[in-house]
Amino acid sequence: KFKDSLSNILKKIKPKLESLGWFVVLAVFLVLTYYIVIVGWDFIYLILSFFKGWGADPNMFFANNIIVGGDNINAITQLVLSVTAITALLWALLWYVSHKSVDGIEKTVKILIPVLFILMIFIVLYALTLPGQMYGITELLKPDWSLLGDVGIWLAAFGQILFSLSMGQAMALTYASYLPEDAKLTDSVLLVVLANSAFEIFTAFGVFSILGFMCLQSGLPIEQVATSGTGLLFIVFPQIFNIMGDVAYILGPLFFLCVLFAGFTSIIALFEPMLNQHLLPDKVQI
Repeated sequence: KFKDSLSNILKKIKPKLESLGWFVVLAVFLVLTYYIVIVGWDFIYLILSFFKGWGADPNMFFANNIIVGGDNINAITQLVLSVTAITALLWALLWYVSHKSVDGIEKTVKILIPVLFILMIFIVLYALTLPGQMYGITELLKPDWSLLGDVGIWLAAFGQILFSLSMGQAMALTYASYLPEDAKLTDSVLLVVLANSAFEIFTAFGVFSILGFMCLQSGLPIEQVATSGTGLLFIVFPQIFNIMGDVAYILGPLFFLCVLFAGFTSIIALFEPMLNQHLLPDKVQI
């Protein structure tokens, strides 16, 4: 048996399957090309958070300075210099870390992940002290059982699991190829799943506590305050920091720094399956 890339493993199973391995790696690379841009947006917001540079209207700032043109296909060639520069910097950092061998990746992750946990613990604990936090937590823990019959909810949940645990993207296989012969893969898988789920639940209490605070300040229900994806990260949270006062100059940078650390370790994982494609079987035998 060999520790090898996905395409080579599939080729050994059946030669015609090799192209499937390359297709998976290409799909992961395409995800990386837009994901690294979103991480770049967060990098910009990390800088802005020190002085609330998004202004009084974060929604307008995001539309006019970050996603210029939005979903208008005619604006697809419009260059946003700040986003381009930060994205180029992230590509350079990614190249540097990935070309420092597996040891470089390991050292980077060993630093960023513990720091991410420490910062997020601080943010969540502070969020739990905010006025209105119980309203947000109550909304978090109040299930709507009727939605279990909604196919869209299940698809969203499965999509979250796929991306969160990197299933079907060759990342787990790639990292496993570096493990020693006596590694207990089942134990490692269970540990990753449990740690990931526990961290997501823990951070949810912080996020909903902050949303509860914003509901109290704005007088709006949580359904109107909370959005998903980039809207929550780059519009709602800046709005929250705007009404938090001076403490936001500490909490804001810590929040966006957490997102940056989580995002950068994710783009390393997305990039690694492509690097693994060049491994030679005779050099990586178990």
